[in-house]
Amino acid sequence: RAIFEAGDTIWPASVIMARWFCIQPPVVPLEGRKVLDLGCGLGIAGIVAAGLGAEVLLQDRDPACLRATLETAVKCEVGKSITTLRCDYRELPGKLMEKEPLAKFAQPDIFLGCDVLLSEENVEALTKILQIFLRSPTQVAYFMDPNTRPHRKMFMQYCESIGLETREDELVTWEPEWDNFLEYDREWVMRLVTVRRPG
Repeated sequence: RAIFEAGDTIWPASVIMARWFCIQPPVVPLEGRKVLDLGCGLGIAGIVAAGLGAEVLLQDRDPACLRATLETAVKCEVGKSITTLRCDYRELPGKLMEKEPLAKFAQPDIFLGCDVLLSEENVEALTKILQIFLRSPTQVAYFMDPNTRPHRKMFMQYCESIGLETREDELVTWEPEWDNFLEYDREWVMRLVTVRRPG
């Protein structure tokens, strides 16, 4: 807990995504899968995915978050399953296609995004990433978004406009005991947006 709270905060969406992986296994099993965690922050969901057998690329533009995430992954004994990449969303396509060590993540089995639909700019950038890399019906993207966020519908519309299928489900869980002054109880009611390419 101390590591996750250093330099940033624990966002409810990442906690609930991690719980969802553990309590309700996703449609695509994590064992042996390649996972791309977009805007990972402190990487809770990606680290849990690694603990469940996935090989994970954690992407974020904040180097402090990535350092804390990697330290936590090592302490959780999943460091060998984690790769970190510091870049902006708009830089990601070029880096995945140009850098050899990252080539294996150019067609990930699973995309993750926890509370990343924060603006129209983010929505456009993330939709572009899915348009390029979500190529097969066997791939799936999961976006955990607080119920209060306003850009989720726009994201779903953008995805559908490029031929992707979307589904929205409500997830409700409990709030941790520690105090987080940046969040409110209503932030723990989530919408899980699942995105796929039609088969």
